[in-house]
Amino acid sequence: MSLAHSFMEVPWNAVFISMGKTAVVYAFMLAGMRLLGKRAFRGIGIQEVVLATLLAKIAADHIVVQEAGLVSNLADGVTLFVMIYFVDRFPVIRHFVEGDSSTIYKNGMICHEVLKKYMMSENDLSQVARDYGRSSYKDFEQIILEKDGRLTGILKKEFLQPLASPTLNRQETHQEV
Repeated sequence: MSLAHSFMEVPWNAVFISMGKTAVVYAFMLAGMRLLGKRAFRGIGIQEVVLATLLAKIAADHIVVQEAGLVSNLADGVTLFVMIYFVDRFPVIRHFVEGDSSTIYKNGMICHEVLKKYMMSENDLSQVARDYGRSSYKDFEQIILEKDGRLTGILKKEFLQPLASPTLNRQETHQEV
């Protein structure tokens, strides 16, 4: 049996059903992960979590229509990569997936609405201070919840240390003749 003949025997309707299921599950998981919030997946992007999860599912044949076999697995993988391409390519979709950075502390004021929205507390602000080697989050001018869930602090000017001078201390050596 030739490869072309085998390719023609693939149940294409099952392959397309599997691709559609993959696309729906991907969109559903992205929306669900987005609703969980940035802090739930700190350090890794929502897209990476969804991709890893779905690729594992595809590999385990839970999404794939069984009668389509390997071709369906490959088609589902291509479907995921195409969807990721569209998420990255179109700013509106990318913005929905990534969200925005949020200021949670600025000029001595805590934004309690943002803390509540992302299920955070003052303890998270104190943790940022400790991460930066500071005793209090009040040493910061601003603390920002980044798109990927990390917290970034901007120290007040009085706590900034001047940068070291780039000049090198050189000792001249003299050779005696």
